[in-house]
Amino acid sequence: MTFLKTFLTHRVIIVLFRVIIGAIFIWASLDKIAHASDFSRAIHNYRIMPVLTENIMAISLPWLELLAGLFLIIGYRVRGAATVISALLMIFIMAITVALLRGLDISCGCFDTQGGAKIGLDILFQDLLMLVMSGSIALAGPGQETRP
Repeated sequence: MTFLKTFLTHRVIIVLFRVIIGAIFIWASLDKIAHASDFSRAIHNYRIMPVLTENIMAISLPWLELLAGLFLIIGYRVRGAATVISALLMIFIMAITVALLRGLDISCGCFDTQGGAKIGLDILFQDLLMLVMSGSIALAGPGQETRP
């Protein structure tokens, strides 16, 4: 267990995680920003949010993803950005889990708002892996506010 903790908090690994997670969240935000109405429909398909909040989420969430991803890559407010991304990933994991348990056959809305990958255990595993990475960044401690 000590090896795993040492590995996950090693400076080089943290920088690598920052670049990977930052790039993923920037990439994921771009289609959602460009197609907010399609993203709103993807949110609606999960059937877990009040309809009145779906458009607000469809407009604000991608910008939050974009900013947090940029902050990770440029090394600004790294712990805060990683904490935001970790919180988003926990929400995504819960939403996908609920949708799977309810037997919904829907697109995740992750990277492509016009179709894209269907929710499944693979998407759930992908989000859990990203949560480990972003959590490692958030918990790595001070001194991470440097450029990759």
